[in-house]
Amino acid sequence: GVLPAGGATSPCNNLVEHYDGRAWQAEPDSFANIAESVAGPKSSDVWAAGSTATSGQPVIEHSADGRHWTVVYNPSIQGNLTDIAWLSDSDVWAIGSQGNSPLCVHWDGHTWQQTSMPIGPGVYNVGTRISADSDGHLWAIMDGYNTYLLESWDGSSWQAHPYLPANDLVTMHDIDAVNSTMVWAGGN
Repeated sequence: GVLPAGGATSPCNNLVEHYDGRAWQAEPDSFANIAESVAGPKSSDVWAAGSTATSGQPVIEHSADGRHWTVVYNPSIQGNLTDIAWLSDSDVWAIGSQGNSPLCVHWDGHTWQQTSMPIGPGVYNVGTRISADSDGHLWAIMDGYNTYLLESWDGSSWQAHPYLPANDLVTMHDIDAVNSTMVWAGGN
């Protein structure tokens, strides 16, 4: 979004950019909602997750050509999707929050379905980031009130993984999974 001088709020100007191997190209009118994350197998098959600009509902859009976007998931619930991970055309996941609970949705090639995740300790338990590894597993960061939980999807269920964060850790920002034995998470 854009804020004019004086701090008054203006309508959001949505922006998606595409890199073709030589240069970045802005596609400002291609995405109708607020994109938090994009994922896909190639530049002509892209999924984006975020929220609607006006009503604060979770939304996922898909582009089969890298330019024209179609809303494929927009339930009538309040919430936000903060990250999306692509495993295959019939295995796409998005994560975020619905109030003080995690929101996790899965595309099976035909429909989007909400799926439950284990809730860790803390007051606010929301999903913040998700990453797919080369072995076909997913890894997610669940954000509690200054507590964090790492979870993985093995193809059939979510599993919580305890870990020892630094004593002064405030925020986990991202996770990147290379394979099932090499996963990186970072924060401050």
